[in-house]
Amino acid sequence: MLKLIIKNIPVKVAASISIVNILALFLLLFSLKLVQPSISYFYIIVLSAILFIVFEFLLIYFLLNYQLKQINNHIFNLMKNNISNPLIKDKLKTFDDFENEIEKIINYQNSEINKLKDMETYRKEFLGNVSHELKTPIFIAQSYIETLLDGSINDKKVNQKHLTKALKSIFRLSDIVKDLELISKLEKNVLTLTKQNFDIIPLVYDVVDSFELNAKTENVELIIDIPTDKKCFVYADEEKIEQVITNLIVNAIKYSKDEGIIKINCYDHNNSILIEIEDNGIGISKENLDRIFERFYRVDKDRSRKKGGTGLGLSIVKHILEAHNQKITVESTLNRGTKFSFSLDKAKH
Repeated sequence: MLKLIIKNIPVKVAASISIVNILALFLLLFSLKLVQPSISYFYIIVLSAILFIVFEFLLIYFLLNYQLKQINNHIFNLMKNNISNPLIKDKLKTFDDFENEIEKIINYQNSEINKLKDMETYRKEFLGNVSHELKTPIFIAQSYIETLLDGSINDKKVNQKHLTKALKSIFRLSDIVKDLELISKLEKNVLTLTKQNFDIIPLVYDVVDSFELNAKTENVELIIDIPTDKKCFVYADEEKIEQVITNLIVNAIKYSKDEGIIKINCYDHNNSILIEIEDNGIGISKENLDRIFERFYRVDKDRSRKKGGTGLGLSIVKHILEAHNQKITVESTLNRGTKFSFSLDKAKH
């Protein structure tokens, strides 16, 4: 619609001016005819007027077209300086080019506006989640300390219990702050990765061993579906990849069913090593699948808070892998389980 309106501007303006001039000229000629009925050159004047009107129409039309092209060039120069607009790549040579691109630009700007609205919604949700996550451990620690100050500090059995619980809340608060700091550094690309060649198989075994007791407590079986003599050398930051595997296993244990099974596997591809961590737990619904890597987003809020954690694990996983120029994928079916997969570059020789 906008394209059609812009395209018709020169025609409408030129036609309007010409019609007004025609009416004025014919009114003048008609007045002359009334005053001097015997004028023989009346039709010659009419013919000359028509030719003049046609010439005037064409002149006005091309002048307006020229002016609109100048406007087009001016808009191009303004947009060219806006690096966020990918639509303007080459100078629009004709007015038709401008007409064809104007709606694309409008659609692009509408898309950017929608993204800003989504970001604003996400920001509000994030601030709400941060305040809630920080408020809970602060409130618990504050309650126990106030109880101690009210007199319980003199009871050795009670004060030890209250101090332990207060300290646990403070540790949780510290973990949240540390994880937020880590994500902030990863997002700003200020965290330096110490990449090196290492075999990821022993790392997987070490992480699984550290969670063996926790898994048994939750009645979950951890299975490393990789031969002990297999070698999978990768080029990455070993400490950060250990954190990735740790967070994924913790997440799998947290959302496993009773007598659940978690399998860890490793595959050798052409230029990369693929690691998969799969469980047969409660799974993730489709509406939640796209949001699980958001900070503090929890699929089952009540269950995840009871199991502990900062709610930042999967977000940290995503950012660490992005820092390695890799992506994490997730496949899940509700009540049937979830599989996380990510790749790492093979070791450099």
